Amino acid sequence: MAIALILLALVLCHLVARERFGRATSLLAVAGVGLGSPVLWLPFGPADSVAALRLAAGALAAWLWVRSARGTSTPAWGRAALGVAAGVLAAMPWTGGALGSGFSLTDALWSSRGGLLATSPAVYVGVLGWIALWRVDRAIATAGVALLAVTAALVSARVAWWTGAWPSPAAFLALTPYVVCGVAAFVDASARLAARRPVLTASALASVLVVWNVALMKVAQDRQYQLGDPVSFADLGAAQARALHGWIGHPASAPANLAFAIANGVRPGDYDILGPSRLLAGGESTGRLDIGTADGPFVGEGWYGPEQDGGTSFRWASRSAFLEVPLDHAADLVVQIDARPYQPPNAPPQQLTLVVNGVASGPLGLASGWHPAIVAVPRANWRSGVNHLELRFAYAARPADAGIPDGRALSASIDAISVRVAP
Repeated sequence: MAIALILLALVLCHLVARERFGRATSLLAVAGVGLGSPVLWLPFGPADSVAALRLAAGALAAWLWVRSARGTSTPAWGRAALGVAAGVLAAMPWTGGALGSGFSLTDALWSSRGGLLATSPAVYVGVLGWIALWRVDRAIATAGVALLAVTAALVSARVAWWTGAWPSPAAFLALTPYVVCGVAAFVDASARLAARRPVLTASALASVLVVWNVALMKVAQDRQYQLGDPVSFADLGAAQARALHGWIGHPASAPANLAFAIANGVRPGDYDILGPSRLLAGGESTGRLDIGTADGPFVGEGWYGPEQDGGTSFRWASRSAFLEVPLDHAADLVVQIDARPYQPPNAPPQQLTLVVNGVASGPLGLASGWHPAIVAVPRANWRSGVNHLELRFAYAARPADAGIPDGRALSASIDAISVRVAP
């Protein structure tokens, strides 16, 4: 049943695009969106009982709207309003759940946790294609933009919107016919540009090779590859992709990742994890960073590698260890640091000072063994976005000085850092 609804929806999307574009262009756009967007997840991804129905309803609503607009004298904005209403009606009966405070519109579109554009580059191409579509049919272009904004606002208002059964929120499926038209407009405009500016087109294609070579030079500079050594091109390509990501981040998360980087003083690629991992998001009153487990984006200088002690993951910290802690919003918070100090014989008790965005709290005495160190940090010390934390210890000591074969300068091992809103 689901496959039949998907095929019906794609046929209707083709018919909508055929109203303004040729058969070949429309078929290419349908194939691109069908295979390069969340539509592909419906038959092969986790089951979603209403997703295929929402897709078919949105496509049918768009087709009926476009058909009814033939030969009418209604202004473009009026036809666009009817298109948006049809799309919303197609999606809303199946959304379910109560609307309330949750995540931002930026999350819904660009987050790595299921943001529509970040996880579906084909949809991104279609949205960009609405610029070219404006010259062909302003009503369809306007309806697409408005429906995207309305749907994103509704989706972002739901708590834990990323918990859907597939990457992008299923409510966006009603947008598919407009995305197909956008891709068709993009293909049509690209073909016209290539015919008028063949040298520019060839230069753009050649620039891909330049980027490939520059990324290869970066990998070689980092000593991950040396000419003449045998190498798996899979590993080499992954290293080049990491180098490119380090420069510009995930291309389909732009411009949200660029704005995040500028606002928080981090790299664009840091947005992938730090942005959607904001503590206290979605109305939560607590948040936790597990040190030693998938904590790479959060830990900075002053940390040693992750270790395990039974079922406890942790990292040793030197005398000064830095963290990047993303917060959804500032609040009066109680910070708990689960720590175990390294205390050599005859050394004084270890002390910890927590520095939040340059403001110190403490010092706190650390008891021997695993114990929580708790400190209250006022709202004024926090900021919405990435907060720069420093764990500053009274001293560091080398186990080698006590006859233990470990030359590291250790202050304490840290298991987790938690925050909760102060009562």
